[in-house]
Amino acid sequence: MLITSPEVAAVAAALGGASGQYTAGEAADQLVTLLTNPTYRPHGPEALELTCAILSDPTLYTSAVAERVHQRLAETTVSVFAQNRIYSVRLPGANLQGVTLTGAHLTGAVLVGANLQDCNLFGADLSGANLTDVETGAGTRFVGVTALGARFSAAYLRECNFEAADLRGADFTGAQMWKCNLTDTTMGGANLTGAELTNTTIVSLDWRGANLAAATLDDAVVASSKRGASLDMRGANLAGTSLYRARLTSVDLCGANLTGADFTDATLTDVNLAGALTEGMTTGRVLMSDVYGLPG
Repeated sequence: MLITSPEVAAVAAALGGASGQYTAGEAADQLVTLLTNPTYRPHGPEALELTCAILSDPTLYTSAVAERVHQRLAETTVSVFAQNRIYSVRLPGANLQGVTLTGAHLTGAVLVGANLQDCNLFGADLSGANLTDVETGAGTRFVGVTALGARFSAAYLRECNFEAADLRGADFTGAQMWKCNLTDTTMGGANLTGAELTNTTIVSLDWRGANLAAATLDDAVVASSKRGASLDMRGANLAGTSLYRARLTSVDLCGANLTGADFTDATLTDVNLAGALTEGMTTGRVLMSDVYGLPG
C-alpha cells in the first residue's frame, strides 16, 4: 500500500522491525491513536488501511504484530470503522474478535473467513459485503445493520442477534443460523437455501419472496410482529423445507412454494395458503386453526 502520511509511515516502519521513533508496542498504541483521536483525523484513512493489511495479510507483518494490533483495537471502545471511512475494505481471515464495529462503514467489505466473535455491529452498513465463512458466536450482534445484497453463505452465525436488520437480497445459502434472533428483520428476496434455522425466532413483517428451499426451520417460531398484520411470505420458496414442530402464527404464504415441505407436528394459526403449491407437503399430526386456502 502507498503511504503518504509521515505519522502512518513511522508506525508502519516500527511495526516492521525498523528502529526509529517507536518501539513495536508503542507503534501499535500510536496506530490506534491515529484511528481514534480526532486530532489525527487526516491520517485516519491511511491508518485504517494499514490496520486492515496487518490483520489480514500474514506476509506483511508477523503474527505477533497482528496480535498486538488486534489487542489494542479490542481494548478501545471507539468504532474505528465508523470514525474512518474507506470503501471495500479487505479483511479476509482477519481476527476481529471483540472489536467494536458499531456504525461501521463496511459497504463492499471483504470479510471472508473473518472472526467476528463478540463483535457489536449495531447499525453497521454491510451492504454488498462478503462475509462468506465468517465465524461468530452468541455475543455477536448484527442489530439494526443494513446488509443489502450481502453474502453470508456458509457462515457460522449460531445464536447471533439480527434484530431489526435490513437483509433484503442477502445470501445466506448454507449458513448455520441455529437459534438466531431474526425479530423485525426485513428479508425480502433473500436467499436462505439450505440454511440451518432450527430454534430460530422469526417474528417480523417482510419476508416476501425469500428463498428457504431445503432449509431447516425445526422448532422455529415464525410469526407477525404487529397485531392485526401478517408476516408477509407471499411467493416465498419453502420447497423441501423442514418445519418440524415449527409454530406459524399470522403468516401470509399466498402463492408460496411448499412442495415437499415437512410440517410434521407443526402448529399453524391464522395462516393463509391461498394459491400455494402444496404437492407432497407433509402435515402429519399438524395442529391447524384458521388456516385458509389449504386444498381439500
